[in-house]
Amino acid sequence: MNKEHIDESSAKHFLVCFTLALYSTELAVGCGVGKEVGDYKNYGHFCGGDLFFDTLGAAAGTAVRLILIRLIYGRWQYNWY
Repeated sequence: MNKEHIDESSAKHFLVCFTLALYSTELAVGCGVGKEVGDYKNYGHFCGGDLFFDTLGAAAGTAVRLILIRLIYGRWQYNWY
């Protein structure tokens, strides 16, 4: 695996999980893990680096979501009911 692939792949994994985590952390982590499991089953390789950037993106997206909720609603959690 070359450096350009790592940079491009890492950015894609981070951005996709970041975007998904703005809606749901579980969705972001589930999609990231599911993608790596699918890669392992279909192509025979599992990339821990991709999973790391999935997790990093999900954490960053969750942090942004919580900060926005705090700024908009004045509390750390939004109750949908």
